[in-house]
Amino acid sequence: MKIKKLPLVVLLILLVPAATYIGMYPNITCKPSQAGFWIIIALGMAIGVSLTMVIQRIRAKNNTTEAA
Repeated sequence: MKIKKLPLVVLLILLVPAATYIGMYPNITCKPSQAGFWIIIALGMAIGVSLTMVIQRIRAKNNTTEAA
Protein backbone atom coordinates (compact mmCIF):
# COMPACT_ATOMS: atom_id res chain seq x y z
CA MET A 1 0.00 0.00 0.00
CA LYS A 2 1.34 3.41 -0.87
CA ILE A 3 1.95 5.80 1.97
CA LYS A 4 -0.25 8.48 0.36
CA LYS A 5 -3.30 6.20 0.40
CA LEU A 6 -3.08 5.39 4.12
CA PRO A 7 -5.27 8.27 5.38
CA LEU A 8 -8.02 7.26 2.94
CA VAL A 9 -7.82 3.62 4.00
CA VAL A 10 -7.95 4.53 7.69
CA LEU A 11 -10.93 6.81 7.06
CA LEU A 12 -12.82 4.09 5.21
CA ILE A 13 -12.09 1.50 7.89
CA LEU A 14 -13.55 3.81 10.53
CA LEU A 15 -16.38 5.27 8.46
CA VAL A 16 -18.45 2.14 7.86
CA PRO A 17 -18.76 0.93 11.49
CA ALA A 18 -19.18 4.50 12.77
CA ALA A 19 -21.95 5.24 10.26
CA THR A 20 -23.70 2.00 11.15
CA TYR A 21 -23.40 2.80 14.86
CA ILE A 22 -24.81 6.30 14.39
CA GLY A 23 -27.64 5.02 12.21
CA MET A 24 -28.66 2.29 14.64
CA TYR A 25 -27.94 4.18 17.89
CA PRO A 26 -31.56 4.23 19.17
CA ASN A 27 -31.88 0.47 18.68
CA ILE A 28 -28.60 -0.58 20.31
CA THR A 29 -28.67 -2.49 23.55
CA CYS A 30 -25.66 -4.17 25.10
CA LYS A 31 -27.01 -7.70 24.98
CA PRO A 32 -24.79 -10.09 22.97
CA SER A 33 -27.89 -11.47 21.28
CA GLN A 34 -28.62 -8.06 19.72
CA ALA A 35 -26.93 -6.81 16.54
CA GLY A 36 -26.01 -3.49 18.18
CA PHE A 37 -23.61 -5.26 20.53
CA TRP A 38 -21.69 -6.63 17.57
CA ILE A 39 -21.61 -3.22 15.88
CA ILE A 40 -19.89 -1.84 18.97
CA ILE A 41 -17.38 -4.72 18.83
CA ALA A 42 -16.76 -4.07 15.11
CA LEU A 43 -16.25 -0.36 15.78
CA GLY A 44 -13.66 -1.18 18.44
CA MET A 45 -11.87 -3.53 16.06
CA ALA A 46 -11.87 -0.88 13.32
CA ILE A 47 -10.34 1.65 15.71
CA GLY A 48 -7.67 -0.88 16.67
CA VAL A 49 -6.80 -1.67 13.06
CA SER A 50 -6.64 2.01 12.16
CA LEU A 51 -4.37 2.85 15.10
CA THR A 52 -2.10 -0.08 14.22
CA MET A 53 -1.79 1.12 10.62
CA VAL A 54 -0.96 4.67 11.69
CA ILE A 55 1.62 3.47 14.24
CA GLN A 56 3.26 1.21 11.64
CA ARG A 57 3.46 4.15 9.24
CA ILE A 58 5.11 6.35 11.87
CA ARG A 59 7.61 3.60 12.75
CA ALA A 60 8.43 2.99 9.08
CA LYS A 61 8.94 6.71 8.52
CA ASN A 62 11.24 6.95 11.57
CA ASN A 63 13.26 3.90 10.51
CA THR A 64 13.72 5.33 7.02
CA THR A 65 15.02 8.67 8.32
CA GLU A 66 17.37 6.98 10.81
CA ALA A 67 18.82 4.68 8.14
CA ALA A 68 19.59 7.57 5.79
